[in-house]
Amino acid sequence: MPKSGSSFTQSVLQHGLKLNFVNLTTAIGNYQSPSLFGANGRHQELDELAILMATMETQGNWVSQTHTRYTPYLNNMFSFYNIRPIVLVRNIFDAIVSMEEMLMSSPGSLRDWRYHPSFALPVNFSSLTRADRLRLLCRYYGHW
Repeated sequence: MPKSGSSFTQSVLQHGLKLNFVNLTTAIGNYQSPSLFGANGRHQELDELAILMATMETQGNWVSQTHTRYTPYLNNMFSFYNIRPIVLVRNIFDAIVSMEEMLMSSPGSLRDWRYHPSFALPVNFSSLTRADRLRLLCRYYGHW
């Protein structure tokens, strides 16, 4: 789920352990934003070419931040590539409130998440009452 605390955890590991940050969702990796490239519509599945590239470029000393969904295939990639995941669990209601704050935080900027393809929000999302925005997010994103 977005807003699970993963950015904080990734930053602490990256800086505390002096690890390289890599992106594992697309082979374009660190050269272009995977979000802007459209990768988020794939639920951020891991890309095996990206794993291989990251491992070769950093000798396997890296940290990545990926919101993904568990599948047997993902588990097999973890085992095969010796990836040690950290699973974050956050209260769903707290995450929904945090997501609403993120969506409302940067209107008109390049990081205006309300218009991001991953979030199919109504055009009038920002003019809804806060209670209606939270209700909408619970209905459409609470299952994530």
